[in-house]
Amino acid sequence: ERVLLAQPGVRAACVVRLPDPEWGQLVAAAVVCGPDAGPEPDTASWAAAVRTELGAPSAPRLFRVLHELPVRGIGKPDRVEITRMLAETRQPG
Repeated sequence: ERVLLAQPGVRAACVVRLPDPEWGQLVAAAVVCGPDAGPEPDTASWAAAVRTELGAPSAPRLFRVLHELPVRGIGKPDRVEITRMLAETRQPG
């Protein structure tokens, strides 16, 4: 999350792991873009930055851009809800 938050166009980020039938687990990220993100978020560049700083296994393979991150009552990201949303993104159809 620290690396993603340092990228141009990223205002907020939450990284979770999802089950993956091929690899066991998959790194996924929910991202809120800032005004400098442009019309198409550069998720490839964000993943490359994570790969460079933390290594390939840490780079998200799935991104979902949200208007806001769901939060819990104390203002922290709701990782359970974010995981559910990202898992839905992976569903076919």
